[in-house]
Amino acid sequence: MKPNSIFKRHTTLKYDLREFYDELGGSYDALVHSRYRRMLQKFVKDEFRDVALTLDVGCGTGTITSGLDGLKIGLDLSPNLARIAKDKGLEVIIGVAENMPFIDNIFEAIVCTDVLEHLSNPLRALRESVRVLKPDRKILIVTPNPIWAPFIKVADTLKLKVPEATCRYIWPAALGKMLKEVNLTMIKDIGWVFILVWPRQLSLEQVVVAIKKGGSFRRKRCLF
Repeated sequence: MKPNSIFKRHTTLKYDLREFYDELGGSYDALVHSRYRRMLQKFVKDEFRDVALTLDVGCGTGTITSGLDGLKIGLDLSPNLARIAKDKGLEVIIGVAENMPFIDNIFEAIVCTDVLEHLSNPLRALRESVRVLKPDRKILIVTPNPIWAPFIKVADTLKLKVPEATCRYIWPAALGKMLKEVNLTMIKDIGWVFILVWPRQLSLEQVVVAIKKGGSFRRKRCLF
């Protein structure tokens, strides 16, 4: 499939976030903890083997999905990060998650890691993800557990992790409610920390796999 055949329309950009991530540029990968990166890569590979067309929402430098087979489309608002992702084999489109420039029911898999918490309207981004995802296909979502927000802020201040733009942390119950609202059925709910023996409720990250159940998703009229 040619990348140009999947587009639907142009999008507008959020320039404040774009400038934030553009400034990170080449330092982004160095600031991501190597074990965290490897763990996400493993989750993605385990879920999406032999997928022909994958969308990486908020792809950043493309590290998480670069090892997948098939055509990988990245969507990101940072031109600087997009250039790095292209060097890793992704076809990258500059755009926003809340208004994707793709036709309906086109992708066989969607990856969305550490993105929803930075959006002013994560529900709309999920609606768009469902719209472009084929029926009976999966989306993998990773977002921080809000109980760790104070510690994440300290790590951010001490430059122990990738700097964060504005965050609106999503509680697990709220995430589950949003998934149901957009016709996604959760099939895996995995808690992740550096030591994988903690209760899921205390996990550093929420790792969720959900499936779009049958039929095409029709866009609803919503006031956003």
